[in-house]
Amino acid sequence: MAHFDKEKRRFERFKTDQEIFFTVTYEIKTKINFQLMEAQADKILQPKYPAISRDVSVEGLCLTSLKELQPGDRLLLEVYALDSREPTYMQGEVRWSKKLSARAKDKGTVDTGIKVLTVEGRHVEETFYRDENQQVVWSGVLEAVLGSFRKK
Repeated sequence: MAHFDKEKRRFERFKTDQEIFFTVTYEIKTKINFQLMEAQADKILQPKYPAISRDVSVEGLCLTSLKELQPGDRLLLEVYALDSREPTYMQGEVRWSKKLSARAKDKGTVDTGIKVLTVEGRHVEETFYRDENQQVVWSGVLEAVLGSFRKK
Protein backbone atom coordinates (compact mmCIF):
# COMPACT_ATOMS: atom_id res chain seq x y z
CA MET A 1 0.00 0.00 0.00
CA ALA A 2 1.38 3.43 -0.96
CA HIS A 3 2.11 5.98 1.74
CA PHE A 4 0.64 9.40 0.76
CA ASP A 5 1.79 11.44 3.76
CA LYS A 6 5.34 11.97 2.53
CA GLU A 7 5.94 15.44 1.11
CA LYS A 8 7.15 15.25 -2.50
CA ARG A 9 7.95 18.93 -2.97
CA ARG A 10 11.61 19.89 -2.95
CA PHE A 11 10.99 23.23 -1.23
CA GLU A 12 8.70 24.29 1.56
CA ARG A 13 5.58 26.27 0.65
CA PHE A 14 4.61 29.34 2.67
CA LYS A 15 1.00 30.32 3.17
CA THR A 16 0.09 33.83 2.00
CA ASP A 17 -2.99 36.00 1.88
CA GLN A 18 -1.69 37.95 -1.11
CA GLU A 19 -3.66 38.07 -4.34
CA ILE A 20 -1.66 37.07 -7.37
CA PHE A 21 -2.67 38.14 -10.87
CA PHE A 22 -1.33 36.63 -14.06
CA THR A 23 -2.09 36.50 -17.75
CA VAL A 24 -2.24 33.38 -19.86
CA THR A 25 -1.46 33.98 -23.51
CA TYR A 26 -2.93 31.60 -26.04
CA GLU A 27 -3.54 31.68 -29.74
CA ILE A 28 -7.04 31.63 -31.18
CA LYS A 29 -7.41 31.17 -34.90
CA THR A 30 -10.86 32.02 -36.17
CA LYS A 31 -12.09 30.86 -39.57
CA ILE A 32 -13.04 33.75 -41.87
CA ASN A 33 -14.40 33.82 -45.41
CA PHE A 34 -14.32 37.11 -47.29
CA GLN A 35 -15.45 38.60 -50.55
CA LEU A 36 -14.48 41.84 -52.23
CA MET A 37 -17.20 44.50 -52.59
CA GLU A 38 -17.53 47.28 -55.14
CA ALA A 39 -16.64 50.44 -53.27
CA GLN A 40 -19.60 52.59 -54.24
CA ALA A 41 -22.44 50.14 -54.86
CA ASP A 42 -22.00 47.70 -51.94
CA LYS A 43 -22.21 44.97 -54.58
CA ILE A 44 -20.56 41.71 -53.48
CA LEU A 45 -18.07 40.30 -55.95
CA GLN A 46 -17.22 36.62 -56.38
CA PRO A 47 -15.40 34.46 -55.32
CA LYS A 48 -15.14 33.80 -51.58
CA TYR A 49 -11.64 33.55 -50.13
CA PRO A 50 -10.73 31.64 -46.95
CA ALA A 51 -8.66 33.25 -44.20
CA ILE A 52 -7.65 32.80 -40.56
CA SER A 53 -7.65 35.57 -37.96
CA ARG A 54 -4.25 36.55 -36.64
CA ASP A 55 -5.31 39.13 -34.07
CA VAL A 56 -8.35 41.18 -33.17
CA SER A 57 -9.17 44.51 -31.51
CA VAL A 58 -12.27 46.48 -30.59
CA GLU A 59 -12.70 47.77 -34.15
CA GLY A 60 -10.43 45.71 -36.36
CA LEU A 61 -8.66 42.49 -37.11
CA CYS A 62 -5.72 41.06 -38.96
CA LEU A 63 -6.27 38.07 -41.19
CA THR A 64 -3.94 35.74 -43.07
CA SER A 65 -4.91 34.47 -46.51
CA LEU A 66 -3.53 33.64 -49.93
CA LYS A 67 -5.31 36.65 -51.51
CA GLU A 68 -3.34 39.87 -51.80
CA LEU A 69 -5.53 42.89 -51.08
CA GLN A 70 -4.98 46.61 -51.49
CA PRO A 71 -5.55 49.44 -48.99
CA GLY A 72 -9.05 50.79 -49.54
CA ASP A 73 -10.53 47.45 -50.71
CA ARG A 74 -13.98 46.90 -49.17
CA LEU A 75 -14.78 43.41 -47.85
CA LEU A 76 -17.74 41.38 -46.69
CA LEU A 77 -16.48 39.10 -43.89
CA GLU A 78 -18.03 35.92 -42.52
CA VAL A 79 -16.46 35.33 -39.10
CA TYR A 80 -16.97 31.90 -37.54
CA ALA A 81 -16.52 31.85 -33.75
CA LEU A 82 -15.08 28.66 -32.27
CA ASP A 83 -18.40 27.68 -30.70
CA SER A 84 -20.71 28.59 -33.61
CA ARG A 85 -21.64 27.16 -36.99
CA GLU A 86 -23.32 30.41 -38.01
CA PRO A 87 -21.08 33.30 -39.03
CA THR A 88 -21.16 36.87 -37.81
CA TYR A 89 -21.28 39.17 -40.86
CA MET A 90 -19.07 42.23 -40.96
CA GLN A 91 -18.06 44.79 -43.54
CA GLY A 92 -14.61 46.26 -43.42
CA GLU A 93 -11.95 48.19 -45.27
CA VAL A 94 -8.38 47.08 -45.89
CA ARG A 95 -5.89 49.39 -44.16
CA TRP A 96 -2.69 47.52 -45.06
CA SER A 97 -1.53 44.28 -46.63
CA LYS A 98 1.87 42.61 -46.37
CA LYS A 99 3.30 39.43 -47.89
CA LEU A 100 4.84 37.16 -45.30
CA SER A 101 8.41 35.94 -45.41
CA ALA A 102 9.69 33.46 -47.94
CA ARG A 103 9.77 30.66 -45.33
CA ALA A 104 8.23 27.49 -46.73
CA LYS A 105 5.28 27.48 -44.31
CA ASP A 106 4.43 31.13 -45.10
CA LYS A 107 4.94 30.93 -48.87
CA GLY A 108 2.28 32.89 -50.69
CA THR A 109 0.45 34.06 -47.57
CA VAL A 110 -0.49 37.64 -46.91
CA ASP A 111 -1.35 39.42 -43.64
CA THR A 112 -4.04 42.06 -44.04
CA GLY A 113 -5.24 44.65 -41.51
CA ILE A 114 -8.98 45.34 -41.64
CA LYS A 115 -10.87 48.23 -40.05
CA VAL A 116 -14.34 46.86 -39.35
CA LEU A 117 -17.11 49.25 -40.40
CA THR A 118 -20.24 47.23 -39.55
CA VAL A 119 -21.10 44.15 -37.47
CA GLU A 120 -24.38 42.45 -38.41
CA GLY A 121 -25.48 45.68 -40.14
CA ARG A 122 -24.71 47.98 -37.17
CA HIS A 123 -21.92 50.56 -37.24
CA VAL A 124 -19.04 49.08 -35.24
CA GLU A 125 -19.06 52.04 -32.80
CA GLU A 126 -22.65 51.13 -31.85
CA THR A 127 -21.40 47.75 -30.59
CA PHE A 128 -18.86 49.19 -28.11
CA TYR A 129 -19.49 48.76 -24.41
CA ARG A 130 -17.42 48.87 -21.25
CA ASP A 131 -17.47 45.78 -19.09
CA GLU A 132 -17.14 47.16 -15.57
CA ASN A 133 -16.34 43.78 -13.98
CA GLN A 134 -13.44 43.08 -16.34
CA GLN A 135 -12.51 46.76 -16.82
CA VAL A 136 -12.26 46.47 -20.61
CA VAL A 137 -13.91 48.01 -23.63
CA TRP A 138 -15.60 45.26 -25.63
CA SER A 139 -17.33 45.24 -29.02
CA GLY A 140 -19.22 43.17 -31.56
CA VAL A 141 -15.91 42.44 -33.30
CA LEU A 142 -14.39 40.98 -30.12
CA GLU A 143 -17.57 39.06 -29.32
CA ALA A 144 -17.54 37.47 -32.79
CA VAL A 145 -14.00 36.15 -32.29
CA LEU A 146 -13.56 35.73 -28.52
CA GLY A 147 -17.06 35.52 -27.08
CA SER A 148 -18.86 37.74 -24.60
CA PHE A 149 -18.45 38.79 -20.99
CA ARG A 150 -22.20 39.37 -20.81
CA LYS A 151 -24.34 36.89 -18.92
CA LYS A 152 -26.51 34.85 -21.26
